[in-house]
Amino acid sequence: MLLGIEGMFLLISANDLFIIYIAIELQSIALYILTSLKRYSNVSIEAGLKYFIYGSFASGMLLYGVSLVYGSLGTTNLTQIYILLYSLSIDNDNLPLSLVYGYVLIIAGLFFKLGLAPFHLWVADVYEGAPSIITYFLAVLPKISILFIFYRIFGFALNYKLQILQYSEFFLFLFICSALLSIFIGSIGAIYQTKIKRLLAYSAIANLGFILLGLSTCSFSGLFAALYYFFIYILALIQMFYILIIVRRVNSYLKIKNLIEFVALSHTNFSLSFLFMFALLSFAGIPPLIGFFGKLLIFNSLIINGQYLLAFIGVLFSVLTSVYYLRLIRFLLFTDQVKHQIYFLVPLTTRQAFFLASLSVLNISMFFFQGPLLLFFHDVTYLIANAYWLKIYCIFHF
Repeated sequence: MLLGIEGMFLLISANDLFIIYIAIELQSIALYILTSLKRYSNVSIEAGLKYFIYGSFASGMLLYGVSLVYGSLGTTNLTQIYILLYSLSIDNDNLPLSLVYGYVLIIAGLFFKLGLAPFHLWVADVYEGAPSIITYFLAVLPKISILFIFYRIFGFALNYKLQILQYSEFFLFLFICSALLSIFIGSIGAIYQTKIKRLLAYSAIANLGFILLGLSTCSFSGLFAALYYFFIYILALIQMFYILIIVRRVNSYLKIKNLIEFVALSHTNFSLSFLFMFALLSFAGIPPLIGFFGKLLIFNSLIINGQYLLAFIGVLFSVLTSVYYLRLIRFLLFTDQVKHQIYFLVPLTTRQAFFLASLSVLNISMFFFQGPLLLFFHDVTYLIANAYWLKIYCIFHF
């Protein structure tokens, strides 16, 4: 786990495509091992093996894309690449096709690491096979580093001030298609799931599709909405996974895995099922919870930039994604408990109850403190979107 975190820190601080590849591999190899940590579980070993095979193929695509970029521009340094691309766009020179193919392969490799469609096939199996704490680790930390480096690599084409690249519309078309496909597959796939971790896997695919939809607007408002949405997603995910980790049966000390087993949660601990419902409603985007404002900002950025059709499709899919969250709430609170086998769960400790209550209060209280929160993320977005590009602009001109 420490090696994986080291790879993430190295990835965030990297400014060269080869260093980025090495950091991604360091992070990925640690994640392969963590996924198959339960050595005596066939499901865990199978998940680790699938993750390794798919990940090796994606790493090969990523490395081949880096080699094509190097062959086209003669450098792998991101700063020098931006300067060369900027000079080519100013002089109206055609970009070499090998460079475009290289960037397409890099996109495919990073989309795999994020679990975006059509490179999502590993997500559900890995989420289900890995131990619960490792699943939470996979769901949060690697996505932060990959999203950051994704914007570092493609920020030149996505930056709202520098939309002058010849193939920027082609790349944006790829991003929009992947975002819509991820939302569609994540929404439809989650409806047919019977296990909670597979449901969360498809939910992650759909949520990352919403984040990519915000980035595809090529605007400051889109980047701002994507960062805000990702923060809200992590906050709700912490609450949900914490409940999944601590809730166990009294007799066998096993965790809850199937959706129908959540009937026992409301029977044993109604207040805990009520807190779990808050996290689900936040995921679904129900006001006044904080998840509603994340989706609102995504749709608002689409409307501001004139992408009304994408906003309409996003709203429809947002309604569809709420179906499987409400289905789980039905198991929690509105299912006849007499028809199902009820077993008792281990009571929570005072520390666990206090932590869960604090997360729920934070989720609700953010509705009343939207101003400072939005201002903070506005400043962070401004630094990310402007400071680095201003440096590139100054290097080129002066």
